[in-house]
Amino acid sequence: QAVPFTGKTLPPDRHTGRSEIGDIPARLKAGLTDKMLFDDIGGDDLTIYLDEDLGYCSLDIASNGDIYAAVGYSFDTYGRIEVYRSRTRGATWHSWGRFIGNAYSGRVHQPHLIIAEGVVDRCFLAFRFGPAYDWDIVVAHSPLDADPSDWTEIVAMSGGSSSYQQPRLATDASNYADYFVYLVAEGDDGNGGDIWFTRSTDQGNTYETPYQIGTISIADREYARPEISYGLGGHLHVAWYLTSDVNAVESAVRYRRAQHWGNMGLGSWNDIQAITGIDGFLDVKPLIAASPVSSEVVMTYGRLSYDGENFTHQLPKVLHSTDDGVTFGIQTVIPEGMYDRSTLEQNPEDGSWIMGGSRSHQPGLQRATAADPLTWSDFEGFADSFYPETISDGQPVALDPSDGYRPAMVWSTWGNNYQGGFYFDAEWRRDPGYPNL
Repeated sequence: QAVPFTGKTLPPDRHTGRSEIGDIPARLKAGLTDKMLFDDIGGDDLTIYLDEDLGYCSLDIASNGDIYAAVGYSFDTYGRIEVYRSRTRGATWHSWGRFIGNAYSGRVHQPHLIIAEGVVDRCFLAFRFGPAYDWDIVVAHSPLDADPSDWTEIVAMSGGSSSYQQPRLATDASNYADYFVYLVAEGDDGNGGDIWFTRSTDQGNTYETPYQIGTISIADREYARPEISYGLGGHLHVAWYLTSDVNAVESAVRYRRAQHWGNMGLGSWNDIQAITGIDGFLDVKPLIAASPVSSEVVMTYGRLSYDGENFTHQLPKVLHSTDDGVTFGIQTVIPEGMYDRSTLEQNPEDGSWIMGGSRSHQPGLQRATAADPLTWSDFEGFADSFYPETISDGQPVALDPSDGYRPAMVWSTWGNNYQGGFYFDAEWRRDPGYPNL
């Protein structure tokens, strides 16, 4: 049964005895788009680190407002991932973790960071690790109160016939104190790229044996870039896309949903849905966000055209489900949409939706109200000036639960002719008292 967004206290789930955390505030704000900030959503850009070429970056914020950011130094000899923490609303940062590859074990790359609070409060960091094309997925965790950090590393996906990459994490900590951790990644076995899943039912101490939830057996094609989100009532939502190494087929978006927190293994999962098919475009890089307080799911994906020589960006599309992902309504074009989208989140306080990414190398976001998830605001830029080469892959936007779930963003830059850097800005840095030249 569909559950609308109301903000009312949620009843205990009687199937497993795991009770949802209820009484989540919900203030649906009519006319929210009229109050949005445009062109300069934040204050002055703040430099976290300068002078190196950087790669994927990821951001999350704890309930007390502490901010955690990870970035990959992908042009380091063997790769390096740095984790930074700010306890001053982003005004100052210090190093809180370092993961370094080596000649024997291989490179570290593609960090994805999330915060989970409950019976234990932890920062989780998933990343790719290993020698070329023989990669494992490692999930590290550290207590939030550790200073310095105290990381425990667990190999969650490893070896066999597959090489793994592009990890994505999710938890159900928004609804359960004894939260589960969910992980998806690509796995290439030499006969088509597949989508793999595993989970931890003990807050990240151990992980179950991973298994495939999306399989393709054609050597020059692969399922790629999975995204995962937890939704109300034990639903897991995963989206990815089909692509080809030789561009012989169109790229297309796929979606699969699990029930009961994945308790029944592969038997928990419904059939794969083909969200797009042969439509004249390459449909790529889906993002998905499920509401922890209602039956809503929102999905977006990018679109490209290809003339045999060049790819051209087209406007992205968005879909909306009100029945926990059983069905999705009409696919709607997002006017002035970002070509590079990296984050999709719901604000659990007012039910609105935030999509982060970049447009023309400029980091920023777009928003949709709770009442109309198919209509998105104009692009709101964080950057003070033009950044020639900006990378926002990963999870660069986070919402601050200590301040009304206002958004913050990190981004990284690289390029042979430019100085690399890692930067931060936030909506609250536009408030009085912050520098905003």
